[in-house]
Amino acid sequence: MIQLNWADVYYQTPTFDSEQMRLATLRIPLDEVIDFGAPIGLTPLRDLLLPVVTYSPEFPLASTQLAMLVFAATRRPYALNSYFPLTQRLDRDEQRSFYRLAGEITRQPTFQVSLVHWIMLDEAGVLRADHNWRGADRKDARFKLVMDSTSESTAQLAFFVACHLAEVYFYRHDILERLMDTKIHIRLYASPEAFKQDGGAAGGNFSLEKGGIQLLLTRLFEGYNDKTPGVAPFLHEFGHLLDHFDAAERRLSGSRGTLPGMRPDEGPLYAPKARELFLKGKRLEAERYLRLHQYGYQAGLPLPIGHPYVFQNDTEFIAGYFEMFFRNPRYFAALNPDLFDSFVLVFGQDPRRVWKADFPFYIHQNQTYYRGDQRPPRHGLSL
Repeated sequence: MIQLNWADVYYQTPTFDSEQMRLATLRIPLDEVIDFGAPIGLTPLRDLLLPVVTYSPEFPLASTQLAMLVFAATRRPYALNSYFPLTQRLDRDEQRSFYRLAGEITRQPTFQVSLVHWIMLDEAGVLRADHNWRGADRKDARFKLVMDSTSESTAQLAFFVACHLAEVYFYRHDILERLMDTKIHIRLYASPEAFKQDGGAAGGNFSLEKGGIQLLLTRLFEGYNDKTPGVAPFLHEFGHLLDHFDAAERRLSGSRGTLPGMRPDEGPLYAPKARELFLKGKRLEAERYLRLHQYGYQAGLPLPIGHPYVFQNDTEFIAGYFEMFFRNPRYFAALNPDLFDSFVLVFGQDPRRVWKADFPFYIHQNQTYYRGDQRPPRHGLSL
């Protein structure tokens, strides 16, 4: 038996061969049992091979973090704590409630997660997985998109996605209940080819036509290769979904440029103060951006929090600031407390309580752009 400190290894990416698992500088024989300590416990190393074999080489579980592999092999939900920062401030009973809520979400008939394959029919008419025809003669081949919504592999991914929803609305079950009354389809793509063939854009997007989110499967796990969660493509696209979510009618519709809880037609969900603070904070961000557009960078003056990309229209603005609320809460709150507080009101939580330090990439990237010689383009926000 080998003892490993879970806190030191959960975010690392193991690789396997026929005899051992390589984890950073460690080489561990496949016959070993690993004791990760509480709350994970004992895990036979060979058990971790099952998800690697089950998922094709196109899938991230064959090359993703140890935490997801352990969950996929053992179904111990606490292995996923590192993906969802909110769990850091929950006691054990609350963590049970968190994962129970995620499980309840996956059982809702309106919540559908599909794993999308781009497959080829061979000469005998047999379906072949996309990773098997690399380099094959495709001149006369027949291809087909196939959606898997029922396998064990897809169920594991659906639970992971549901944990994101549980984290966002852990303190606002009233909004979550209306969201779960709405048909939502999350499509995860096994390969870039499958994503392209189904009309996906830029590695991930919200599609009103398809009724939800399209995301390359690799991007679902992007940003988790360190102890601090980083870039969050799913959260960004979920922000778009919430912008298009009509909580009053329980359906997806056109962009509103706001979040559920900020809209007067939502009855008891509506928080007038949240709308007031949001509009005030949004105007401030637009004023800072407009000054940069007109005059360029001026030392000592506050910069917009978001990247120029999120100023192109209202839906990118709400999705971008939604993502930063859960990744850069300290910086966000310091530069625009009104806008930040509007998010606190609609989600019933303050992420600063679980973030000792912000994820710095977005902050540095945006500051570098604004402090450069290039002026940002005109914004497309409605105020």
